[in-house]
Amino acid sequence: MILTLKQTLALMILLSIAPVVVFATTINTRLDRNPVYLDESFRVIFESDGSVDGSPDFSPLEQNFDIINRSQGSSMQIINGQVSNKTQWTLTLLAKQDGSFVIPPIRFGRDTSLAVGVTVKPPRQGQAGNVGDISLEVTTDPKTAYVQSQIIYTVRLFRAVSLTNASLSEPEFSDGGDAIVEKLGDDREYETQRNGVRYAVIERNYAIFPQQSGKLNIKPIVFEGQIVNRTRSVFDSFAQASAVKRLQSKPVELEVMPVPQNVQGSYWLPAQELRLTEEWPDPLEFKTGEPVTRTITLRAKGLTAAQLPEINSDVPDGIKLYPDQPSLDDNKRSNEIIGTRQEKIAMIPSQQGDFVLPAIEIPWWNTIKNRQEIARIPQRTIHVIAAQPSTTTASPANQTGSESPETVASGQDTKIMPVTNETSPAVPDFWFWVSVVLAFGWLSTVIWFFMIRKPVQADTTKNKERVESLSRIKRDLKQACLNDAANDAKTSLLDWARHHWQADPPKNLGEIGKRCGGYFANEINILTQALYSQEVGQWKGGGLWQAFEQYLSAQKAGNTQSSEILAPLYP
Repeated sequence: MILTLKQTLALMILLSIAPVVVFATTINTRLDRNPVYLDESFRVIFESDGSVDGSPDFSPLEQNFDIINRSQGSSMQIINGQVSNKTQWTLTLLAKQDGSFVIPPIRFGRDTSLAVGVTVKPPRQGQAGNVGDISLEVTTDPKTAYVQSQIIYTVRLFRAVSLTNASLSEPEFSDGGDAIVEKLGDDREYETQRNGVRYAVIERNYAIFPQQSGKLNIKPIVFEGQIVNRTRSVFDSFAQASAVKRLQSKPVELEVMPVPQNVQGSYWLPAQELRLTEEWPDPLEFKTGEPVTRTITLRAKGLTAAQLPEINSDVPDGIKLYPDQPSLDDNKRSNEIIGTRQEKIAMIPSQQGDFVLPAIEIPWWNTIKNRQEIARIPQRTIHVIAAQPSTTTASPANQTGSESPETVASGQDTKIMPVTNETSPAVPDFWFWVSVVLAFGWLSTVIWFFMIRKPVQADTTKNKERVESLSRIKRDLKQACLNDAANDAKTSLLDWARHHWQADPPKNLGEIGKRCGGYFANEINILTQALYSQEVGQWKGGGLWQAFEQYLSAQKAGNTQSSEILAPLYP
């Protein structure tokens, strides 16, 4: 039979595609269960009856699902002398939302898996008594608070099953919320009973300090962990020992009130309790020219040490003060923070008599009684006496009239006699070797200079740009302080902090003050209070600029060490 040209071409096309059709690998897709729930993981198994053309590309799944885990295994069977190979790819998925979806075809090189549908239901409403129940709840105390005051945020995880690889997210804020978060102590573990079912509870507490008035929205806390599956099937070689569970708490909205209008004093200190105490040495004696150390401690329940102001202790003329660096400490308990600021001041009277040390007063706002109170150290009268004159005795050499080896005295004439040593080495030899050593050091320095000259020049441009940027920020900060522009000063301080702590820059003014401490932290606290109070125009920037310059000078001199705050780690 003679084929026409058209028939010949058609036959060649069929022959060319025949190997592809005949030898294509079938890849089946199946689910471990269907339907599934939004907060529970499920498995997708891709199984091939032979070798595939290439590695799988699972990226199409990420549009509607999170890939929690993936594994691969193979098996071989010999039946009646015929060998068959099977390969499985098992993926653990969590749906991003409820609804009806399709597990799309997955490419394995030129091979493609089959598509399969899946129905995702909303999270099931667990009832107490159901084995495997897990719940997550959050609470706040109080729900309405003043700006910069302490809010206790508690996270509790209830479980009636065994968990592994569990984690909880950290509190975050939406809508540009500005707040400082401090984790309080270690996690607490205890048991409780609800509706006849015993639950193990993990409790975690945070202290939140809102930095601006208005609404503060806390995003949901996310839990993710694996539930140990104690009913693993012995017939499924690819069954996993645990299932992944994901939960979200409810979002929280807080009302943050501004500073009350009737507040007196230069500082805004909202606390549950505040105490001001002093300590003196025992016995207490004041003598002219002799120092006496006075220790003043300010302790606040519900405030961090960085929020506490500098303690001004004025003294009358005739007494000089030499203050030491203040000591700041935060005692993080399970349900609160207690901030402590301690200042040690050396007092040296220069004349005798009676002196009156004025009272020290610090106004603060009692958040429990919702009123302003004053912490006070009463005035004290001290009596200074004259120090006993020191007596000096003649040295034994002067008493015996002995002469020093270098001088010989006779009557009123004193002559200096040279001391000679006949065994001393020759001076010219000594200076010769000194010259050799110096010449060798000079030559080594020249060689080292030319070796590092190019790398130094390579880094000059980058360092120059950073220096110019810091100079610009400092000029802006100085101008903002001179103009008493609080908002501009805040912007410049945050820009400076991003350059100063590049690895972990502070997110707000409160963190900057906590890292710097001392006088600088006090001025930052004053700026923060002015920004969020109702009398913004009363802020004066001269003190902030002076504190900033002192902080930079102390760093150059090596007197201040700034340590970056590390984020809290999960236990």
